[in-house]
Amino acid sequence: MNEFQKIKENVLFKIFSFNSLSLVLRVVTSFLTSKAIAMFIGASGMALVGNLRNFLSSLEALGTLGIQNGIIKRVAENYSDKKRLSHLFSIHFLGILILSVFLGIGIVVFSEFIANKIFDHADYSTVLKAIGILFPFQVLNVYCIAFLNGLSRYKKVVWVNSVSYLSGLVLSVVLMYFFRTMGHYWPFQS
Repeated sequence: MNEFQKIKENVLFKIFSFNSLSLVLRVVTSFLTSKAIAMFIGASGMALVGNLRNFLSSLEALGTLGIQNGIIKRVAENYSDKKRLSHLFSIHFLGILILSVFLGIGIVVFSEFIANKIFDHADYSTVLKAIGILFPFQVLNVYCIAFLNGLSRYKKVVWVNSVSYLSGLVLSVVLMYFFRTMGHYWPFQS
């Protein structure tokens, strides 16, 4: 077996290759989304989108308790112990679900206040209400991806992320075309 074949068969090389594809796709979709924002809603829209992305990133970190790396580590350590793995999944899942539902409810209830603070306008409270309703699903998506990472299911993780990036791009562009500034917020991708 030559050196190139050894490198090609290396698990770390395969993971790096898959992650590189996902990273390139994310960069391209982010670039295209930014171009669409600039084209359809202008500089002021880019500032509002930046505010929303910062808010969502903070909210996602709070909703997942920042334990994605811990989940990956614990799942990888207990990969062969199915009973322990099941217990880990259900206990983390339940905790994150409860927290994200409470945060989602908080976003819905205080949507006008949050909209005034982030966007200086209460008109965006409708978007925040939708985000609040969908927030638990976003957090559970992050959790499931971390769990898949821990199980070393890198191809599935890259596939799920790639579909997410592409669907977010398409949805953003279509909604911005029809609804301008409000349109970008509906597929809220962070």
